[in-house]
Amino acid sequence: MNRKWLWLVIIAVAVGGFVVGVVVAQEDDGYFWFLPERYSESYTPTLGEWRVVQFNAFEDGEWPLTDRLQQTNCTLWVSDMGLDLEVDTRTRPGWDVYLGDGEFACSDDEVKAAYTEAAEKIADTVSDYFPELDTEDLWIDFFIGDKRIVAWIGGEMFLNPDEESE
Repeated sequence: MNRKWLWLVIIAVAVGGFVVGVVVAQEDDGYFWFLPERYSESYTPTLGEWRVVQFNAFEDGEWPLTDRLQQTNCTLWVSDMGLDLEVDTRTRPGWDVYLGDGEFACSDDEVKAAYTEAAEKIADTVSDYFPELDTEDLWIDFFIGDKRIVAWIGGEMFLNPDEESE
């Protein structure tokens, strides 16, 4: 009986040593052991960087912004001007006024009003992540496809901003 226990102890120690060796070897190679070492280097993001990541993770997607506009996706980042946000949109059923190539079958004032309502809603959402943000430091570019429709800069709406800058 003593020999049986001795062999069990020897096997248990051998297996335990093997397991510990594997774990230590993986820890030495870092979390991303399958990529170059720089991917495992330590980095502590700022609170602002975390909030940008959180916003992009939770707020990107497709859902109604207003009765007239649907968000198809959005991306927020930090720029020299403050926080920049690109929002891709499409018109919703019942407001099928987009003709393509940045043209609408309604007045410029109606387009600006629809996008101003959407911008104010998005600005409220951004303030959930950045409560101290001044709206003057928030820039929102609205697109339909690859055409920039309006730019909301510091609380002011600009229709056809690409044409204004030419």
